[in-house]
Amino acid sequence: MPTTISIPEPAPPTFNEKITMIRQMIANLDTLTLAGQRHDMKKILDFLEEHVMRAMRGASLGNRRMLAEQLDVLRRAHDQRSPAVPAFSDRVLSLIAMIAPGA
Repeated sequence: MPTTISIPEPAPPTFNEKITMIRQMIANLDTLTLAGQRHDMKKILDFLEEHVMRAMRGASLGNRRMLAEQLDVLRRAHDQRSPAVPAFSDRVLSLIAMIAPGA
């Protein structure tokens, strides 16, 4: 009778591991084709939208407004025909510093 081996599911990445992956994606944006840049920028935006929304729940009105504006700027940068990767990257890193200080 064959033996069944149970392989445990890997644990989902922690928030800090996700932040590390985002930083790696940012570091590699310049090496990608335009399509690759847009693809990774969309993944980064999806991650940030989820986590910025969480951060906004406990933020003051002024901070909520500022976080929303930062996300809007990133969305517009992503939607450009030829995205400005350095500006996008700098803004993402600044936003990460705001929502995950010390990460």
